[in-house]
Amino acid sequence: MEFIKDGKNEKNIRRFRSSLSISGISVIALGLWSVFKSVLNGALSPVSLEGLTEADIDPVLAKVIVWTVLFFFLAAELGLRLFVGLSAISESHGKHRKPVYIVMAMIIALFTAISVIPSVFLIIIGKKYFFTSIATVLIDLTSLGVLTELVISAFRLRYCLKHRTAETAEIAETAEAAGASEASEVLTEER
Repeated sequence: MEFIKDGKNEKNIRRFRSSLSISGISVIALGLWSVFKSVLNGALSPVSLEGLTEADIDPVLAKVIVWTVLFFFLAAELGLRLFVGLSAISESHGKHRKPVYIVMAMIIALFTAISVIPSVFLIIIGKKYFFTSIATVLIDLTSLGVLTELVISAFRLRYCLKHRTAETAEIAETAEAAGASEASEVLTEER
């Protein structure tokens, strides 16, 4: 890959670790914002459940069911975003993580991209919720960008670390061939 040239691997590793850490923090922050926004929308503009409920269901019970389901989905979204963000931060600090969090970040990015479509449609229509829709699209696009940056940084960091491991093994072989007394000199010169 072109980002590993001329011995700049260590610099790239630091850069991708930093980017991965910042992306992980951003994923968590945007997840908290998403939950806050959803709860605020539900509290300030409650949806009428009259058309959704049967005559034998109490409206209070219907609201409790709707809020329970909403809470479940919001908790699941926040949990996934926390898992992805904390895993990215952990990997940026040098702990090896399984690639499950990268796959989850891709899935969240896919759902985020799909969720932008209704907001764009509301902007095009422009009759109701125009400014709210613009803000939602901007936040969702920011979230999509952060998730994309997280995935790219994770892959590039893993590639650089794999390349560094091969480079380090080559240096160690050179050091062994040079002899034990010169081994420390070779390792310090190469780094």
